[in-house]
Amino acid sequence: MRRILPLFVGTLLLASTSAFASLTVTAPTSGSTNPTSVHFVASATPSTGHPISSLILYVDGVNKYTTYSATLDHYQTIASGLHTITIKSWDSIGTIQRQDVTINVVSGTTAAGVTVTSPSSGTTSGSPVHVVASAKSSTSYAIDSMIAYVDKVKVYTVYAAAMDTNLTMTPGTHDLMIKSWDKSGVIQQTDVTVTVNTTTSSGDAPSTSIPSNATVFSNIDQMSGWQTCDACAGAGGAGPTGSDSMTQNQSSPSLDGKSMKFWIGGSTPYTDYLFHKTLLSESQLTQNRNLHHFIYDTWMYVQDPTVPQNIEWDINQFVDGKSFILGTQCAWRSSHTWDIWDNVNSRWVDTGVYCALPKAYAWNHVVIEAERTSDNQMHYISVSLNGDKHIINKYYPPKSTSWSGVTVNYQMDGNSKMQSYTTWLDKFTLTAW
Repeated sequence: MRRILPLFVGTLLLASTSAFASLTVTAPTSGSTNPTSVHFVASATPSTGHPISSLILYVDGVNKYTTYSATLDHYQTIASGLHTITIKSWDSIGTIQRQDVTINVVSGTTAAGVTVTSPSSGTTSGSPVHVVASAKSSTSYAIDSMIAYVDKVKVYTVYAAAMDTNLTMTPGTHDLMIKSWDKSGVIQQTDVTVTVNTTTSSGDAPSTSIPSNATVFSNIDQMSGWQTCDACAGAGGAGPTGSDSMTQNQSSPSLDGKSMKFWIGGSTPYTDYLFHKTLLSESQLTQNRNLHHFIYDTWMYVQDPTVPQNIEWDINQFVDGKSFILGTQCAWRSSHTWDIWDNVNSRWVDTGVYCALPKAYAWNHVVIEAERTSDNQMHYISVSLNGDKHIINKYYPPKSTSWSGVTVNYQMDGNSKMQSYTTWLDKFTLTAW
């Protein structure tokens, strides 16, 4: 008995500690029907003294997601059809637990969560990557915002229940995470993996094919008749005054040997300077009326991109008593997002679209695409900086005007210290049809 008792006690202790170990899959339930963005919830309890080190999600035997914790709460995009789901846990000494469930995935099924339509997880793409996602709250509250993260870094925000944008990514494999917040603060997320094989400049390309009969205003930076004002660029057209200059035909820095140099200075904080050029006058009303679609395309050189408060690029059409000021700016110092102009309410609207700092001591490519719709609405189509193109797709009504014509603006805004700075424009083109 003295030889058996220690062995018997040890066996009892082993059975007792193993009873505490468990792996529970709360969602999805086996046999359930799910949308393509499937919500997985699981937790593992370890044996005494050996904590859980990781949980791994497998779809049809393929490792899709790993978390280094004892809990898993994850949205995974899965193709339609029947799938075997396996979730395994590991503790610190390598003990494995496993649970399997079988689920049916049906495209178009409406359920709470974040659904990533593009890109599909595990696919290969060029850059920029087209990202399309939508969210449905698990509560009675509406979705307030969605954010895209690339490798855990926030790159894009939209204040809506859907996003459609293009994200620049370097070659390699990336984790794309989309999170949503509803108005009660509930967070949902989905992660997909995408491999980028090349970095292309396709983000500079317009969203719409340019017709052969389009009107092209080329080398606007070399045209005569540029004008400038400071007070008119401020709030209510009555801002502070300061100092500025414009100098054309600069050989350096330049792309074609004739760039245009812009300088602003002064002492009053936040002084803005508007530089503008008229392309069509009142006498060209017939040609003006025929123009609906516009592509503003220029190259900008800036020495220190951290100095400007904002830089603004505008397309302005005044026709048949209506004023279409299609204003776009990059708010680098305040929000790092693109803003668009709401004519009727005379205010900037934060699109939530990320706008990276331009490259210092280098040429940066800016492309703005917009239109006057057939029912006379201002339609902001897309913005692009150095190939990082984002679809805006926002509409605003125009204001009234007594003037007729088409103009383009380039505006430089001073910061709180009113640091003077210089920029250059080159190969400035407006294409319209």
